Amino acid sequence: MPARTPTVFFSVIMPTYNRAFCIGRAIDALLAQTHQDFELIVVDDGSTDGTAELIQSKYADALASGKLVFLPQEKNAGVCAARNKGLEKARYAWIAYADTDNVPRPDFLETFANGIKTHDAECFNALIYRTFSKTVFGEKTNFHSLLKGNQIDLGAFVHSKRLYNELGGFDPSLTRLVDWDLILTYTKRHPPVFLDRIVLDYNDSNDIKRISNSKKHDENLKILLRKHLPLIRKLFNRRKKGDKKIYTVFGLPVILNAKLVSEKRLKRADPNARPFRNQMPSKFLFKLSFLLCRNKTKRCELKEKYDAKKLAAVRVGAAYNLFDGEELLEASVRSVRASVDYVAVVYQTVSNYGQAANKGLEELLRKLMADGLVDEIYNYMPDVEKGGRWNEARKRNIGLELARRKGCTHFLSIDSDEFYVREEFDAAKAFICKNDIDTTACGLFGYVKSPRWRRIDPSPVDAPFLFRIKRSSRLGSGKYFPENADPTRKVFPVGKFWRFSSDRLMMHHMNFVRKDLRLKYKNSSFNDDETTKYEKMQSRIDAVNAYDGPPDDFDGSPVRDVGNLFNISF
Repeated sequence: MPARTPTVFFSVIMPTYNRAFCIGRAIDALLAQTHQDFELIVVDDGSTDGTAELIQSKYADALASGKLVFLPQEKNAGVCAARNKGLEKARYAWIAYADTDNVPRPDFLETFANGIKTHDAECFNALIYRTFSKTVFGEKTNFHSLLKGNQIDLGAFVHSKRLYNELGGFDPSLTRLVDWDLILTYTKRHPPVFLDRIVLDYNDSNDIKRISNSKKHDENLKILLRKHLPLIRKLFNRRKKGDKKIYTVFGLPVILNAKLVSEKRLKRADPNARPFRNQMPSKFLFKLSFLLCRNKTKRCELKEKYDAKKLAAVRVGAAYNLFDGEELLEASVRSVRASVDYVAVVYQTVSNYGQAANKGLEELLRKLMADGLVDEIYNYMPDVEKGGRWNEARKRNIGLELARRKGCTHFLSIDSDEFYVREEFDAAKAFICKNDIDTTACGLFGYVKSPRWRRIDPSPVDAPFLFRIKRSSRLGSGKYFPENADPTRKVFPVGKFWRFSSDRLMMHHMNFVRKDLRLKYKNSSFNDDETTKYEKMQSRIDAVNAYDGPPDDFDGSPVRDVGNLFNISF
């Protein structure tokens, strides 16, 4: 155990590779620390962008004094090798880490020095502030919790050098999750002491190419779990894959359905939510009374009353996926509010690709709740590594789960730029109820540039409409869905299916109506296709901006001015 002395000395290790454009800010922040008893070891992992020349010229005095130690490597060997070289050369008893694109706060080292003087421990962790998503990350944790997911950022983690001498450094066989692996190795027998203070400003944007979003995740996760799971957990291991839980029992995979979101998170979304209590009328009693009744008129009346009771017992839940396009949200909700019993909004303040939402989004949602247009809101944090389509399907299933827990019998997944005519919606709902239909779809009309300008030709892609909520209902996994539709809304299981004709029901899609079309397409799930995303985005935006309106065609389809059917105003 390192001796507890009034003075605590740190070796701060900073690996770098072609980061001349941002490394200066990180070094300056460290050299300006309020606690000055440290050395900064910069390991240049074979940079070719002039990093060495920059450091040698700009920080000549720090290099001469030994405050800054520069270790160049001829070839790029990876972040593990670079950090291990820094650990090997470290002179002091306590180790801290820094990255070139993050900025330690002035009391970064002082916070840990005070913690070391106060607590008899080998590991310490603190909080970081994510500058792009504007969130705080880090918490008090233990090894068992860390096995489920890393709650410690390496930039806010300090350990004694004795642990490195005893347990080794970073595992070079890993290309991802190297921080998590080291933290698990060191905290297994030495629980970290949590210091409740923000010590680092962390750049979580996608503007800089990072190791954390450029290497394969799943392969490294398997290696990490094999290393750290206890023997009994290796034999009976459980992990999630999409909406499944995979149990490995003595090496054999057993797949079971998993709840998409925990009850704890759902209760946090709306603690006061109460389920509906109405029940469907008894089908058995209706059939019995129908068979016993010989009067034809009475039989018709019985059937009408039964259908009316069935319709009255239907509870429709609608859930919006929302990141952008909030200028259309209120009008869209008003178009369906009278036809549904429950409205939830599953929203993001950070997009599926790391972009920040427009300011005022949450304020708008609170207003809609105060006005009674929205019943529940749920803040969803995306997994940017999974891509747009995975996150969109995840949000839709969260909306489904919220509606299920509310007691809804039927569900509609909807976006802020989608609208329905009330009379058509109500007639379709009655038809579904009367004929015991499980899953439905309808065609859709697209709008161009203005909420008045509608394309006459329906879209080749259908819109999934209401479906009956069953125990096994899922969205985004409907491999055998009968119609060509948005893959994140394909329903499983399908059951008894009905597609409404265009004269009975159509969805009105304001797909080319936005204040800022660029924001929409920058965060659309077609961005998952790296080869076409930029040309698709630009070509669509250019075509809409160049369109002058009816009677000219748009993209080969006639357009008509149908009036502002849904009272949309920006």
